[in-house]
Amino acid sequence: MHKYFFFSMMLMLAFVAAKAQIIDIRTENTQMVLSVNSQSQLLFLHYGGVTDDPQIFADLKTNRRKDHEADPMAYGTVGGRNTRLAALAVTHSDGDINTELAYKGHKSRENIPGIKVTEIMLETRRKTWRSSLSIPHFSVRT
Repeated sequence: MHKYFFFSMMLMLAFVAAKAQIIDIRTENTQMVLSVNSQSQLLFLHYGGVTDDPQIFADLKTNRRKDHEADPMAYGTVGGRNTRLAALAVTHSDGDINTELAYKGHKSRENIPGIKVTEIMLETRRKTWRSSLSIPHFSVRT
């Protein structure tokens, strides 16, 4: 009996651990959904109409093949498996141009009524510098 309980608890933990971290940024009529994969890469999942459950975009199966650098990177950088045009490129003091960024966290705040800002913190894998993306989202007042 204890074996089955332990096994079922391990399965539940594995299922919870497999859920992608979701960053849900929305206005009244639009929604952007980002996620973070197991390699701490920031991925773009959806921009469009609002849904009640943003997790559905993380669970979608696509024809993108991970072995063809087709991960939907939200903020592509030079280095790693990214062979597409990068949004950011930096040359380090030693001449290295690898600027792979890893997700470190995010927070949302509303300093001005009706204007919310989601800030996503990123850090180079070499831990030489940090960056943040600030994404404002506005609510419409009628």
